Amino acid sequence: ARPELASEIRRIVEAHPEVRALRDVELSERAGDLVAYVVAELPGAVSLEHAHAVETALENELRKQLPQLSEVVARVAP
Repeated sequence: ARPELASEIRRIVEAHPEVRALRDVELSERAGDLVAYVVAELPGAVSLEHAHAVETALENELRKQLPQLSEVVARVAP
């Protein structure tokens, strides 16, 4: 629906030094609010604590660079 936004999300997520690739991005609109769900791929095994830190960093960076997103949910997968 919003290819330019999806590619901008990809650019931001893949700019993170620990992210190997953006595996999935889903954008949904609810009552005028734009929500982004992203799944990023990390190389190898990382601790749960470290994975959570990367998720938080991605969410913060996406919110900062794309203020039109009302909500950002990031998950990482090995």
